[in-house]
Amino acid sequence: MITWPCPNCGEKLTVSEGHGGRTFVCPLCGTESGIPRDYSAIEQKVAQQREAEQAAREQRHAERDARLAAAQAPSPAVVARVAELETLQQQRGLSTEELAELAR
Repeated sequence: MITWPCPNCGEKLTVSEGHGGRTFVCPLCGTESGIPRDYSAIEQKVAQQREAEQAAREQRHAERDARLAAAQAPSPAVVARVAELETLQQQRGLSTEELAELAR
């Protein structure tokens, strides 16, 4: 028996000996692929492709997370204004309501 992964979906494909070099259609995804004569080269290529896809996916997620974090962070002007109001509240002993009135 010859067993190898589908190069598209990774499904484990198996055919009887003597079919090496022919083409085969994956029953799961329909991708046509050659039946390997030397399985180890195919396995290595599929593994490298999957690793590259995973690395690209992780990079996209990291970039998305950085954009979201930047969008959610308050602007420096807002941070400075909040600090200013908190200082005024402490110095003057203002209540939250009085501080809110002052902030308007």
